[in-house]
Amino acid sequence: MKQCLLIDSLGAKNEFLANLLSALEQEDCQVKLLSGSQSWLLRRFKERHKDYGRLFQPAKKLWLAAVLWPWLTLWNFFKLFGYQPRGIKTLLCLGTTAKLLFSLPAKILGWRVVWLEEPNFSYDGLGKFILKFYLRLSRGVKLICFSLTTKLKLLSLGVGEDRIKLIWPGISLEDWQNQDSLFQSYARKNYLAAKKFFTIGTIIDFNSLERTEILMRAVGLVKQIIPQVRLIIIGDGQAREQAQWLAKKLGLEAQVWLVGSQADLKKWYANFDVFIVASDQPTLDDFMVALIAMANGVPVIAPQGRSLEDCFLGGQAGILLSLANEEELSIELIKLEQQVDWKKSLSANARRVVKDFFTLARAGREFKEILD
Repeated sequence: MKQCLLIDSLGAKNEFLANLLSALEQEDCQVKLLSGSQSWLLRRFKERHKDYGRLFQPAKKLWLAAVLWPWLTLWNFFKLFGYQPRGIKTLLCLGTTAKLLFSLPAKILGWRVVWLEEPNFSYDGLGKFILKFYLRLSRGVKLICFSLTTKLKLLSLGVGEDRIKLIWPGISLEDWQNQDSLFQSYARKNYLAAKKFFTIGTIIDFNSLERTEILMRAVGLVKQIIPQVRLIIIGDGQAREQAQWLAKKLGLEAQVWLVGSQADLKKWYANFDVFIVASDQPTLDDFMVALIAMANGVPVIAPQGRSLEDCFLGGQAGILLSLANEEELSIELIKLEQQVDWKKSLSANARRVVKDFFTLARAGREFKEILD
C-alpha cells in the first residue's frame, strides 16, 4: 500500500478533500495527516480513527513563518525524517505555510512533493516577496489544481505546464441522488405544500450580509411576478440574526426561510427549483454543493469569473452572473420559472455533465496516478 503524508496548515472545512482521501484508500493509497489542533480535517481523522499528528507551526501568521523560516525548516526536516521508517516518500501540502515550511525539507530527503492549490486562493494576496519565494519553492513540485481558472493563473505566473495537473472536483453519485424529501415535510409543518412553491435554495456562512441582502432583494423583485417564490437559506453564523431582521424589514418573512445548519444536506436538493452559489470566492466545498444540485437536475446560478465556469459547458448546464445586482439575478430567476423548456435543458445537461466529468471515483483515480 502506498503511503503519503498530508500537511494541512489551512485547517478549514473541506468535505471534498476528505472524500477524495477516502477515494484514495479505495485505490490502495493511505494518507496520514499532520495538522493543527483546530483543524477540521484533524477532527475528521479522529472520528474515523485514521493516522494523524499535531502540527505546531504559525499557520495563520504568514509573516512570522517567513521570519522564522530557517529555524522552522530545520525543525521540519527532523520532523519528516521521523516518518522515513514508515515508508512515506510523498508529501502533500495544503495551505501556504505548509508549502513554505515543509517543501524544502521533503526535497532534501528525496520525497516527491505535491501542492494542492485551492480555487479560492489569492496569489496576489501573498505580496511580491513571498510570491516570488513561493514560485521558487514550487520548482520540482507537482501542483494539483481543481479548476481551469487556477491553472491559468499559475501559467500566467510562469509555472511550467508540465508541473500543473488539473483534476476536476467530483462527488459520489450514489450518495447524492434519489433522496427522500425532507423539504416537503418541513414545508407542510411550517407553511404550505412545497410543490406549490418556486423554490430557490442556497447555503451561506453568515459572516456578512452583503450577498444575503442581494439574494433577498432579488426575491422581493421576483415576488412581484411569482407570488409563490420561496428562498431557503441553509447555514449559520454571527450575522444570521441580522438576516432575520433584514427579511422582516424587506417584508419577506413569508418568502425567506432561514433553516439554520442542516446535518443531512442531501435530503434538500431534490426539492429546489434553482440553486444559487452565494460565495464570492467559491471553495472546493462550494464546487461540491453545486455539483450535488446539478446531479439532482437542479439548475445552478454561480458567480462569474470564480472558477465554476468549468462545470457549466459555456452556459449550457448552468448560469453565470456577477451576483452583485439583484435586478439581473431576478430576471434570470423569473426566466427559469417561466421558460420551462430552457429549465429542462439546463437540468438534463447538468445531470449529464456531472455523470461524465465530475465523479469522485474519477478524481481519486487521477490523484492516484499522480502519486504513482
